Amino acid sequence: VWDSYTCTMLLGWIIHPTDIMDKKSTIIIAAAVIIVAAAAIAFVMLGDSDEKKDYSETSIGEIGTYVPIFGNATGDLYIDKDDVDMLQSIVNGDMEWDEKKAPFADADRDGKITQNDVDLVKKIIAVEPCTVYYQDYFGEDTAVNFPLTNRNIAVTYYQQAEACAILGVLENINVASRAATVYEDLWPSLKDVVPWGTTGSSAITDDAVEKFIDNDVSLVICTPRVENKELAQRLHAERGIDFIQLWYNGNYCISTIQTMGILMDCQERSEKYMDYCNGIIKDLKSKITDTSSKKILVVNGYNASKDSLTIMANERHGSYALINKYLGKAYTEEGTNQFGFVYHNVEWMIENSQKFDSIVYCMSGNSGFSTNQNTKTYYTHEEYNEAFETAVSYFSKVKAYEDGNIIGSVYANTFGFSAYAFLKLIAAQLYPDLFTLEEGIEEVQYWFDNFNTTKIDVTKVGAYTYTGDGYKTSYPKMEA
Repeated sequence: VWDSYTCTMLLGWIIHPTDIMDKKSTIIIAAAVIIVAAAAIAFVMLGDSDEKKDYSETSIGEIGTYVPIFGNATGDLYIDKDDVDMLQSIVNGDMEWDEKKAPFADADRDGKITQNDVDLVKKIIAVEPCTVYYQDYFGEDTAVNFPLTNRNIAVTYYQQAEACAILGVLENINVASRAATVYEDLWPSLKDVVPWGTTGSSAITDDAVEKFIDNDVSLVICTPRVENKELAQRLHAERGIDFIQLWYNGNYCISTIQTMGILMDCQERSEKYMDYCNGIIKDLKSKITDTSSKKILVVNGYNASKDSLTIMANERHGSYALINKYLGKAYTEEGTNQFGFVYHNVEWMIENSQKFDSIVYCMSGNSGFSTNQNTKTYYTHEEYNEAFETAVSYFSKVKAYEDGNIIGSVYANTFGFSAYAFLKLIAAQLYPDLFTLEEGIEEVQYWFDNFNTTKIDVTKVGAYTYTGDGYKTSYPKMEA
């Protein structure tokens, strides 16, 4: 549930297209891995009647509804007594293990369910040292030296720093890519870390590896890239460095944070994040129905011009995934690239105006946190409005523009764990009769108050929505 913080998490994370394209090879692999057929596991636990547990609904569902940690027999978002009970029932012969229906039941990865699996899950629950396996973004079984607590951490991009802020371990980061350290005003402790690389790449370079070793890094939370995967396997085998390689947009966010929360013994914080996201989802679902939902075109600001607009038209992209799932019917198209992008010009948009009611324009790097690395200041409302008006001018002949139905969204709704914070703000502009802009701002404020280390008043710092007069909107505008 969403590829932006103190006004970048809320306002516009700057993710470079070059870095995104580096992730191509991971997407199709992941799609094959995360989809597991949902089927029932029917059995009745033995014992006293009060202790009986019906697991007939147990199954692996869509990503975001389970954690891919081996030992998660019941296929939910927790490692708990239910998993112990289910595994013990298999060991006792009271039920059979169907690996297709319960793919994470085999905690020790030896191909069978034994008492050792039961004991291993008990150790996970008790947070006792042991080897734990999880399924990474590539669908590979990955071993870690559990628990991942009190570690010197390295992160490869800003989303991983964002995850550490949510989990309360940001100050454990001592090495980071410049793609994370550039946001040191969001996370002040990053001012003191050892940097490597560039602001536009999450690749683990030779220089990064040297700094991992020199600074006793024992946990790397990294962007899942093929080259990072191969390096992770080698460094784990040779130096015992643990790696977390999980995805961080769309519905992956909930699963990833809870998986990290379990592995890093930060479940209280990860569950608070899950509750926050699920609360937003519940409210959106209760008010936006299939019959009332709008047709939406999701456009991203990558190198935008009237001759080449980046359309999000596939679930592989975070902004499309969440908008399509919770805010309306997003435009879809065959033939997108591996990240769900397809490119069209304004003429195409004019010709196809009937296919969408509204346009959600995710302004890439044009809102929120400044790209000026010397001043590190937040954008003002005036700067946000100017950027928005420049962007929407591309659509001046499109029906959605004429109707006032272009929504200015921050880059957060594209990638990153903070994307959920913006869903109600976008909803208030799509459905002003169902949600208010004040409600949307409240969710953003809650995000900063509870999941970020920098505390701000979002009514005074940063700009989160269009407040100008240069474009006539169909929805109410907040006062600057």
